[in-house]
Amino acid sequence: MRNRFRKAYRIVMLTVVGAMLTMATGPSVNAHPHVFIDNISYVQFENGKITGLRFHWTFDDIFSFLLFEDFDKDKTKSFDDDEVQALRDGAFEALKELQYFTHIRIDGKLLPVPRVVDFKAIAKNGRVSYSFTVPFDKPVDPRKSNLSFGVYDATFYVSVVHDAIDPVRFTGDSSQACHFKLGEDKENPIYYGMVFPKKVDVVCATS
Repeated sequence: MRNRFRKAYRIVMLTVVGAMLTMATGPSVNAHPHVFIDNISYVQFENGKITGLRFHWTFDDIFSFLLFEDFDKDKTKSFDDDEVQALRDGAFEALKELQYFTHIRIDGKLLPVPRVVDFKAIAKNGRVSYSFTVPFDKPVDPRKSNLSFGVYDATFYVSVVHDAIDPVRFTGDSSQACHFKLGEDKENPIYYGMVFPKKVDVVCATS
């Protein structure tokens, strides 16, 4: 992937893992994740239907340091409005070609993710977090359609890990009769079929 997100991180990480890479071979080594994201997913309900998904990513210390170096121009370890916009334009939007690591399926059909809204970037305890919403063009009734989604990098360069305590949260009305199932996506493996990414199934009572 030719974008700032991977290039910046590769410069630093190749000096760290270069010796390790020369000691082993095979695609699993080449795909070793170099960027790490902790993710929380929010399923947004309105009038009983799902209108979009919101994600909160927190990056690892090293990639956070690179973002500070490039976009925290006043070196305050925080981002003002102008710096957030520069970060979005200079780093986040490069993920558009990868669907922002968001893989949504309705009744098994993969939906495109052409845009996101309400992007924010914050810093806390030396780590950078993104939050953003993927809106649906048409609200989805989870009682009539099977909705599932995964948050992962299909190249396995970036590792996205769901929050261990509360990974998926429902917001809005009419979500009380719904729950989620988090497990491996056996039908859509990535990286030469060697990795099963995690997926979330939204399950709602029909009566």
